[in-house]
Amino acid sequence: MLPAETASPADRFAGKGLAAVRGDRLLFKGMHFQLDGGEALVLRGTNGSGKTTLIKIMAGLTAPLAGEIAWGGAPLAEQPERHRRRVGLIGHRAGLKEDLSVRECLQFEASLRGAGASEIAAACERLGLAALQALPLRFLSAGQRRRVALARLAMQGPELWLLDEPATALDSAGETALWQLCRDRLKRGNRLVIASHGPVPLEAASLAIGRFAP
Repeated sequence: MLPAETASPADRFAGKGLAAVRGDRLLFKGMHFQLDGGEALVLRGTNGSGKTTLIKIMAGLTAPLAGEIAWGGAPLAEQPERHRRRVGLIGHRAGLKEDLSVRECLQFEASLRGAGASEIAAACERLGLAALQALPLRFLSAGQRRRVALARLAMQGPELWLLDEPATALDSAGETALWQLCRDRLKRGNRLVIASHGPVPLEAASLAIGRFAP
């Protein structure tokens, strides 16, 4: 992340004084971050520390107990629909319709984005799905489903990628494709937030989650 004195705040994605609870337990408090175009942030913390909760707050899916997240100085609460269009989210579950084939899943996404057959083919080729396009998603392994979710995200092209343990279930080839996709998106000016226990081979800032909780 760029130092505050050198980065322009006009289009900055930032959080200040964030706190969250789960049940009666304080997960974190006093969390701050800022993210400008072309920057990545890695969330680190033990299981249950609140990484997924923070990602949901960043996505606008849940409100923090305290603090505020803003884009370009405007709180997310004031621009929910606009923020929803900015965000691409991959969580623990792929969120795919099991009865669709790989091709049908990506064709549906393409229809929403005005993309064509060439974009679908490129996404499949990039994520190693070219030979699997006719298969229903229910027949795919967990790693193959994760590749489909990544291909769908790549076709969406949102400004902010929120990735919760994105390398889960991926083999070495899948991880290579994932991180190269992330590098390419950063070069295009996208913002990436990645929750991960493992190594993240990207130039990125790191934020420890849960260290302020009692």
